[in-house]
Amino acid sequence: MSDKKSKIKNTTLFTADIGNVPLSDNSMDMVYTSFALEPNYGRERALLQELFRITSKYLVLIEPSYELGSSKTRKHIETAVYLFIIAGVIAIVIISSSMFVVNMTQSAIVLELSKPKETIVEPGLYFKIPFFQRVRYFSNQL
Repeated sequence: MSDKKSKIKNTTLFTADIGNVPLSDNSMDMVYTSFALEPNYGRERALLQELFRITSKYLVLIEPSYELGSSKTRKHIETAVYLFIIAGVIAIVIISSSMFVVNMTQSAIVLELSKPKETIVEPGLYFKIPFFQRVRYFSNQL
């Protein structure tokens, strides 16, 4: 089993203008923001499009809650398209978590509730049931 530290050796943290991130399309496996959308009243859709542009796998957004927000935040949440944006983000997370890729040098086993469901030996794009199925990858190289 590999050391957990070795899995994050190629991680780089940086900051940038959220509306104009200097990265190419789909260049980040995971993008994480914390309270980055809410202060940009009215620009949420454009900012989310920019974040989705650079994200290839996961987009994690930490934003203020209605219950804990100030009256200004509550009013903005009530009048904005926040619910549609959140629903869109949830839909994208579900769709993206249902897809997986098996590379030429890999085989994979789809586990459903920890039991083998399917063995995949051909490279390609595959689908699984999000949250109920997991994929374990194995190297084909000797």
